[in-house]
Amino acid sequence: MEIWFILAIIAAMLWAVGFILVKKGFDNVSPLWTTVISYVVRSVIWIPVVLVLSGFQLRSVSIKNVLVITLAAVGYISLHYALSKGQIALSGTVVSLYPIFTIILAHFF
Repeated sequence: MEIWFILAIIAAMLWAVGFILVKKGFDNVSPLWTTVISYVVRSVIWIPVVLVLSGFQLRSVSIKNVLVITLAAVGYISLHYALSKGQIALSGTVVSLYPIFTIILAHFF
């Protein structure tokens, strides 16, 4: 069996576990705080990694890039609200259709 396939199956299982843990977490924490905590933890992990990999060279960011990044962040934030409002099996399945939308929207951009 190919290594990429094994890694993809592991990623899919971890993705599913992540959905379940997020949904379970909504018993005690609102989607807003789940998102805030998630972004803080991601920033603490990823900012040092990106700085090291880029050789500590900071590039200027245009307004257009800030808008695109903001739209992407809104998309990720909507994931938590979608999971909080619906059944995990249904909302997780619908959210997992994102590759189809990526293919369709890629033709426009």
